Amino acid sequence: MAEEETRMEGKRIKILVVDNHNHIREAMSRLLNIQPDMQVVGEASNGKLAVDTFDRCAPDVTLMDLSMPVMNGIDAIKTIRKAHPDARVIILSAYDFPEDIQNSVQAGAAAYLLKDTTRDKLVRVIREVHQGHTFL
Repeated sequence: MAEEETRMEGKRIKILVVDNHNHIREAMSRLLNIQPDMQVVGEASNGKLAVDTFDRCAPDVTLMDLSMPVMNGIDAIKTIRKAHPDARVIILSAYDFPEDIQNSVQAGAAAYLLKDTTRDKLVRVIREVHQGHTFL
């Protein structure tokens, strides 16, 4: 239903993909760009670039890795949400440490997913977060 609502409005969900691994960013972008209601509008390889890219492309949803050089995902979320309190961020992490999940939520993440999450679940969570829901 979320996909239908977005298509009916004629708008695609604008997504920023942030990960320090090129192959992960590229794979995520390809996966999301084939969705009829999604479009990757930016990519970044570290938290600092994520903040700059967010300001430039104003995504609806950001997929953010936690462990990155220059600025980590938690600090990037805090910086983005300070300037854009309504920013919707989904953490994509290789680790499910309770401390990471707690820190992500405190920083303002709307969802926390593992990188081995299925494609269908990732797409569904992006749609739900776009609609204002949280997924933890």
